[in-house]
This record gives sequence, structure tokens and C-alpha cells, in this order.
Amino acid sequence: MNETVSKIMDELDQFSLHFAFAYAEPNDRGEDILVFTCRELPHREFIYVPGKKGMTLGWDTKQCPLAPAILEEFRRYWQEEAHWKVNEILEDIASYQERLAGELSHKERGEWEQALRWAQEALEEEKEKVQPWEDYLQELLAELDANTSPLRTADIPPMLVERWAWNTPETVEPPFGLPTEDEWEYLCSGGVHTLFPWGDTLELEPIYNEELDNDVKNAFGLVIGYCCRAERVSGSRWLLKGDDGGCFLCGGEGDRAAFAYSPYFQYGLPRYPGETDEELEEEMSKRWCRRILRLPPLET
Repeated sequence: MNETVSKIMDELDQFSLHFAFAYAEPNDRGEDILVFTCRELPHREFIYVPGKKGMTLGWDTKQCPLAPAILEEFRRYWQEEAHWKVNEILEDIASYQERLAGELSHKERGEWEQALRWAQEALEEEKEKVQPWEDYLQELLAELDANTSPLRTADIPPMLVERWAWNTPETVEPPFGLPTEDEWEYLCSGGVHTLFPWGDTLELEPIYNEELDNDVKNAFGLVIGYCCRAERVSGSRWLLKGDDGGCFLCGGEGDRAAFAYSPYFQYGLPRYPGETDEELEEEMSKRWCRRILRLPPLET
């Protein structure tokens, strides 16, 4: 590790900034995360992120089938949502049948029998409305493809990266820059190509209830913010990463809310009628930024 730190410090000497190695911390892959400080930005921590050639980025459901655990969670959600009205009527029917099994007057029995007939008719109507699993899944996959960047490979350089993004009135000054979309997806994913940064699993309930830890560190030691901190990237004027603007959650789409947690999710800042470029740029300036410092590959 000392040799790696020395090589990184040698590369950092080329910049008109004063960096220092602070400490190392382990990640859950048994790797050392190297943390640096910068005198000119005293309240920031910078993480060394090694580069990777031919990194797979983006998503295509035809070439990247959903992992069994993710598929099963979507199926569970469909089962609950598609059948909630059916299950509600079934509960009513059970209640009516329980009433009819007891002692009732002639009038009361007639009323409960009528209620039971109406419920049974409503049950058949609701069953016909239930969307088949295959149709639900096809729509889900089509929407996932429409909201994620295309499947591709990219060469990612080594970088020094701010651990946390920020949205204070600062500007990103050279030699720092914003990550490109390729670089941001790599940073968010922790260098592993899975639909979600935590791996091939999914729990929807903490997502649509907004209960995930927004300050958890990923495999690179970076805090991405889990869907609540839309970050700017370079190379596109209005593109944001790591957020959906609350669109899916506000629309009540609990399953689709998971999309925004994928490193490959693309979100464009919405433009309202009559809104000028200047007004849109002002809105963009409120979004989060993350400084990166690109480095050449370390000599081995």
C-alpha cells in the first residue's frame, strides 16, 4: 500500500494543489480504500478510485436479464398490487359467509345473501381486470430500457474523487472537473456491472417508503446519496444522474421508483412551458456536484 500511495502522490505533485494521504479504510471486498485530503479544500475527503479498461456500463434487458432475486421482488410487488382489490373482495366474501353461518333473522339473512351475491359478481369483474404477469413484466422491462443508458464498454481512468457530492454555491475549478456519464456510472456501481449498486438483489418497500440510508458508502468508499441527490455530469447540458426528481414516487409507482437507484438511470431536468435556458440553468445550478481529478494509470 505504501508504494501505491507514493505513486499517487507523485502524480498529484503535477497539480498546483497540496494533497496529503490521510488514512486507509477497508471495504466489504477486502480492499483498501485510500483517502486523501487537500489543503485548498479542507473540509473535503478525496478517494483514490483505480481505473478500469473495458468497463461494462449501461443496461439492456435483452442482453442483461434481471437477476432471479430482482425478478422475484418485482413479481411479489405485482402480486400485491395487481390483486389488492381481488383480495379485498375475498375478505368481504369471507366475512359475509361467516355472518351467514350464524343465527340471523329472515330479513338479515336476505340482506347478507344479497351482499354476498354482489361481492361475488364484483370479484369476477375484478379478476378480469388483473393484468397478467407477462404483460406487467414486458411493460416494466420496456420502461427500464427507456430510462437507462445504452449498454456499452468504456475505459475509465484512475481518479481522485470527492467522497460526498455537494450543492452549496461553489464552482468546480480546474484542475478538477465533473465526471462524465461513463465515469459517474463507474463510480456509482463500485466497478461491478449490476443493475443496482448494492448487487443483484432488491427490496422495494424501503425504496418507496424512502427508508434507505442516504449516507452509506459504496465499494469505492463514495457516498452516492441513493436517489435523493441528483448529480451533474459533464458532456450533457441537462443530464442528471442518481435521481428521478421524485417523478416515480410522486406518481405512486412504487416498483418504478427502484429505477432511479441504478447507476445507469438517466434523468433530464424537466422543462416547463415558457422556461428559458437561463432559468433552466439556474435550476441545474442547485443540483449536486462531485469533483474528480483524473490521473494517468499508475506504473506497475
